[in-house]
Amino acid sequence: MSGATLFVVKGGVLGMIGSPIPSHDSSIPRAVPVNQQDSRGEKREGTARSTCWRLRFDILVSSTFGNEVKDVENGAGAVLECRFNPVLLSRDTAFYWIRTNKRDKDNVAIGERPLEDGYDVDFRPSEGRYDLYIKGATYGRDNGEFECKLKEVGTGDELHTKRFQLTVLLPPGVPKVSPTAPVAVEGRTIDLECSSSGGSPDPQIKWYREGSDEPLESVLIPGGGKDQETRGILRVVPKKEDDGGKFTCIVWNRALPQGHTLSSSLKLTVNYFPRVTVGPENPVLVEEGGRALFSCSVDARPPPNSVTWTRHGKFLATGYTFTLDRVSLPDSGAYVCQADNGLGQLGQASIDLELLHGPMVSTEGRREAGEGEDVQLTCQVQSNPPPSRVDWIKVGDSGFRRSGHRLTLPQVTAQDAGVYVCKAVVEMEISGLREPKRREGNGTVELVIRHAPGSSEVKVAGAAVVGEPLTLECGSDPPGWPIPVYRWWKGEDYDRALPSASSRFVVPSIDMNAQGLYHCQAENALGLGSPGSMMVEVNQRPRVIKSPPPSTVRKVGDPEFSVSCTAQGKPKPAVEWLKDGDQVGLEFEVRNEEEEIEGGRGIYRVKSTLSLHRALGPEDRGRYTCRFTSPIGEDESSLLLRIQHLPIAVESRRDLKAAADLGSDAVLTCKVRAFPRPTFSWRSGTTLNPSPGGKYETNSSTIQGDLHIGVLQIKGVTNNDYGVYTCEARNELGSTESVVSLGARGPPESPEELEAQAIGPNWVLLGWMEGFDGGFPDTLYHVSASKRTRGEKDRPLMFDCIDNNPCNITGLEEQSTYEFQVKAINRKGESGLSSTAVLSTALHASGIPQPEQVFYGEEAKIIRFSVISASLQLLGIAELEDLGGNWIPISASPFIIDSNIVEVPVGAEEAGILRTVRVKTCLRQHPDICSDGVQATRVRSLSGPLVAPWSFPLEYLVTVVVCSVGFFVALALLAYCCCRKNSKENDKGFEANASLVRPSLVTGQPPPPYYANGEPGYGTANGIYGSAPRYGVADGGGTNGGGSVNSQESLWKPPSSSVEESSSSAKGFYPYATQCHNPVPHLSAPTTTTDYSYYHKEDASFYSRGEDPYGMGVPDYFIQSPNSRVFNESVDSTSVGRTKRVIHEVIV
Repeated sequence: MSGATLFVVKGGVLGMIGSPIPSHDSSIPRAVPVNQQDSRGEKREGTARSTCWRLRFDILVSSTFGNEVKDVENGAGAVLECRFNPVLLSRDTAFYWIRTNKRDKDNVAIGERPLEDGYDVDFRPSEGRYDLYIKGATYGRDNGEFECKLKEVGTGDELHTKRFQLTVLLPPGVPKVSPTAPVAVEGRTIDLECSSSGGSPDPQIKWYREGSDEPLESVLIPGGGKDQETRGILRVVPKKEDDGGKFTCIVWNRALPQGHTLSSSLKLTVNYFPRVTVGPENPVLVEEGGRALFSCSVDARPPPNSVTWTRHGKFLATGYTFTLDRVSLPDSGAYVCQADNGLGQLGQASIDLELLHGPMVSTEGRREAGEGEDVQLTCQVQSNPPPSRVDWIKVGDSGFRRSGHRLTLPQVTAQDAGVYVCKAVVEMEISGLREPKRREGNGTVELVIRHAPGSSEVKVAGAAVVGEPLTLECGSDPPGWPIPVYRWWKGEDYDRALPSASSRFVVPSIDMNAQGLYHCQAENALGLGSPGSMMVEVNQRPRVIKSPPPSTVRKVGDPEFSVSCTAQGKPKPAVEWLKDGDQVGLEFEVRNEEEEIEGGRGIYRVKSTLSLHRALGPEDRGRYTCRFTSPIGEDESSLLLRIQHLPIAVESRRDLKAAADLGSDAVLTCKVRAFPRPTFSWRSGTTLNPSPGGKYETNSSTIQGDLHIGVLQIKGVTNNDYGVYTCEARNELGSTESVVSLGARGPPESPEELEAQAIGPNWVLLGWMEGFDGGFPDTLYHVSASKRTRGEKDRPLMFDCIDNNPCNITGLEEQSTYEFQVKAINRKGESGLSSTAVLSTALHASGIPQPEQVFYGEEAKIIRFSVISASLQLLGIAELEDLGGNWIPISASPFIIDSNIVEVPVGAEEAGILRTVRVKTCLRQHPDICSDGVQATRVRSLSGPLVAPWSFPLEYLVTVVVCSVGFFVALALLAYCCCRKNSKENDKGFEANASLVRPSLVTGQPPPPYYANGEPGYGTANGIYGSAPRYGVADGGGTNGGGSVNSQESLWKPPSSSVEESSSSAKGFYPYATQCHNPVPHLSAPTTTTDYSYYHKEDASFYSRGEDPYGMGVPDYFIQSPNSRVFNESVDSTSVGRTKRVIHEVIV
């Protein structure tokens, strides 16, 4: 049997050359590690590919029946040794070599003579040698089988045969992969082919997956020669994970240097079925009535052409998201997202919708039980998720609370009767929300205990007033069950009492006879309760019974004036006189006559007379009102006094001038007060002759009462029209003249008399007297506010008041002093600054201490309360609640609070109608800024003094803290000095004993440098932004440089400073505060000025005249932002027709 060579590698037999060899034959080749010597003693070295097993195949020479396998490099020489036993020469022997290749089979040598070039023989028969020498081996000639034969001449018997399988080594060609860019479908088999030709012997081909050193199972199809391709086929069933995977084929044969291979790679693209993921959570938790949002993400190649939502197999919607609004219980369940990308298999995922709902609490509603019985109340709660807490509370009993679904009350009494509330709390974790939602549900049970009524008490609903209904309420404690009937009687008329099912006794309209003692008594089947009583005092609202005439006319110079009116009421009404809504001055005399009506049961009649004992003047005209008030109401009557007088000019600075440009129309006005109505005439040197449609036109009108205005209109103004005009107003009592100057339009005049009309904690309402507007009615006003800090002014804040006067300045700091100035601006320029008004903001109401321990003693008729000590000047105001729910100050209010304990008497009339009283504290300087009112507790008597609440003033507390810190610092310095002194003495001792070696406990490093707390320039007066944040040196938590425990570093290193918050006085703009003018801090100040004049700005785009309608450097935000929001003036200011604008300008 002829020999054969097998190539065995990892994965099995890939191929063989020659005939099969029995498995027991020792000629099967071995896999030998790289760098191991082979059978020929040659050592081959090389670096095999990192992803391959580094194998080397020895060329084994097998001696199976005289056959050998031999390799020769192309162009090299080879020796085929044919050895035999010389004994065979005893016979006549013929020697020859036969070659078999792909072309033919022929002799190459006979005897000692070669038959072709390139061959030679070593013929030494006596030595048993017949070797064939091959020179310059080539593949086409020498790649094949060589046979050395010895035959007996004559008989043809083979005496000796030796076969050689000669392989001419040729390296394989570069491998080619097919397809080069394969596209596979998930689950469908694809063959990847790697081929190589030109190699001898046929190469080995292995496939590898990137990232793995293990070869993949593949099929090797040998080519059988260098001119035929050897193919390695890798069969892949692709998965999604194979998409983008890199596959490499490795080619090798024995012609390649040891450790060298050829390779080629491809990248596999896999079209895979859709992978569907649903969210955002699964299940989706949604509260009932809310919105459910489902999302579906699909991973597929190619992308899906269809994404649909279904439920129970029914189509719902398409798209990656699906929304359900106002979800309810039937919407709960599974929803399926399906995706299809045309590969024949759908991808889908299911998401569940779980409906959450708050607790639905059900109870039995009412439970009736007898005294001494055990009662159990049950609360059933339905919710998703289950309730986290279930509590029972009792209405009217803040101390009652039980937990659990069941409430057990053992041996109940009448005091246990009432309304019990079962309160369930559910915490719902809703998809998409970070914080859980809390939902509560309540259920009530009315527990009634069968018992007899107790003592009765009578209460009146409101004050008893003549002509109004009277309602009395009878209540028993305990109330009694079954529901009792009530008996009502007045005085001693018990026999006339009739039972009533209602606890209320109502008289539709009462008179003074309804006054008296009322009784009520409750009764049910279980017993009779004790009666209750109440004394009803009937009052009468103030009512004017004699009024002055509606109006009267007097003349200037009349010697005196008086008016009177009469009213009656209970309690006795107080009277005040008003002139045009304000209290009359001290020059008026008020005389009151009071008398109690006989048999009127406390009704008083009050007659009041107002007198003026001097000659009347025009200023005395007006409406005079007598107003009668009591705690239960008020009434009033008025008289209009008209004074006949000659015209009196009503002039202001702006009325004395008029302005108009050449060619335009001018309007001049003059105002006078006069009665009867005057006539107006105008002249300028000579009397003007006005006519309708002419150069001059005049008219007049009555503004209000005896205030009249005359108007002169000049059409087509020329230079000759500029000058002085005289307006004469005349009636039958005389005349007056006013002078009005007409000129060209120009800048406005400076405002004057700047003052505060109201002040709050962070706002000031400013008003001023306007100067002449220069002929521009739409003149604007700008206000600057500079805060005073320790005697110095901060950079001013600018406010644009537009045309509002007064103007509300907001965004100020509490309890701070500001300097205010105002200037006027129109299209021709701006005025100078007004005089400075120095004003301080008030304390916020939340900083005012509230009254504490407020009591009202019914016997003494005194309100007593306490106030925490504070360095504030306070006023107190005590108020009664009237029938309409309004709070009316008592007669003693306001009163000064100058101690911690305050007592305020209440008048007898006020005490008679007092139902509820409250007390609040206010600032003396700003009585309109007050704390919240605290309602007084009614007690029979005020027994024992109140304990004044202790407080420690803040300034004292700061002083104590500072002193304490200073004391401890001084103590620490003293200890440090002592330690230093001792250290020096020890150092001297160490020098004296220098021969002794002692360990040093203090490092020799110098102390670290001092760190300044903050950076230069922060928080200085020159900083653009005022007080800026300062940053201290960061403290690492240990010593600098990691000093030793005993180092002195802590004496040098300051404590770490935290970041300080910026406290700039400039507040931000709050667009939602539509009632305010807000300050805007100026962010840059290229030029500081001392007035409001216009200065050239570098940024012409922002301060250009084209953007400013007035040309004064103020940006017009109406042009830049046509859609800007409108912020109206506050209720304390005049109405505006334009929005406020931010002024970016700083006045220093």
